[in-house]
Amino acid sequence: MKHAFILILALLFSLLAQGQSNASIEKMRRERAQMEEQIAMQEKILTSTESSISSQVSNLNILTARLKERTRLLNETRSQVRQLERESQRLDNEIAALESDLEKCRQAYADACRFYQNQNASFNPLTFIVSAKTFSQMNRRIRYVSEYSVSLREMADEIT
Repeated sequence: MKHAFILILALLFSLLAQGQSNASIEKMRRERAQMEEQIAMQEKILTSTESSISSQVSNLNILTARLKERTRLLNETRSQVRQLERESQRLDNEIAALESDLEKCRQAYADACRFYQNQNASFNPLTFIVSAKTFSQMNRRIRYVSEYSVSLREMADEIT
């Protein structure tokens, strides 16, 4: 019986060891399943992060392209402003030159008017024409008075 008792004890220990081994295997299987779930969840997070990074890189590329285009437009606008400033300066110089010419014309007209006024006091065009000694001289004097009055009118038109 002693042998039977030892045999029963050995059998019980082996069953206990096998039961503990099965419990340990089940525990490991549950831990493995939990780990696989965690890995799957982390892979999903990683995939969504990768797609998020990809979309952010895409947005960054779009923003970079927009920035380059805006910079190009800004440089073009600056170039146009410089060109317009040069044109404005050229026109200002031209205006100054034309105003100077106008002032010279006004002065010349004023001088001519003063001269004519001084001459007019002692000079009557009709008397000048009629006092000619010959008919051809009278003809030349008529042309002279006519041309002189035309030149005075042209000067007045040029000034106004």
